Amino acid sequence: MQRSLVLAAPALALAGVALMSTPAQAGKGIVLITSGDSVAHYADLTGEMKKMADEATGHDVQLGYKYSQFGLFWLELWTWDGEYVLFHDDTVWELTPDQAAEMLAVKVEELGTPWRFKLPFGLMILIGLGAAALVWSRMKGKDEGPAAPTAG
Repeated sequence: MQRSLVLAAPALALAGVALMSTPAQAGKGIVLITSGDSVAHYADLTGEMKKMADEATGHDVQLGYKYSQFGLFWLELWTWDGEYVLFHDDTVWELTPDQAAEMLAVKVEELGTPWRFKLPFGLMILIGLGAAALVWSRMKGKDEGPAAPTAG
């Protein structure tokens, strides 16, 4: 019992720090929890649509997908609320799905979402670690074999 408490103490301390953390300020240490909006590149605009979008915004823009995210150590674990945008650096211009489809010359039904939104990298890592732990625990159980009978 005492050994399990010794092993659990560092995990509880880390959990306490993570739960009590405040929004990070630049230059103030390591960011444990990340959240906010991210933009993933969705498609390159070409031809007349590219020219029109660049002229309308005054920038060399790309078509992206903006979404909200939550993560740990800069790895996204969960994403939600996605929308199509034109973007240049940190500036975004919101688009409706109809506008995005028109710019790409496709039907609205053919628009998708980036893999980064569907399956965040941090979530893939957690799933992989969980699968590896499951396989390891199954293999460990087979290596031990049946328990030897005790005399008694």
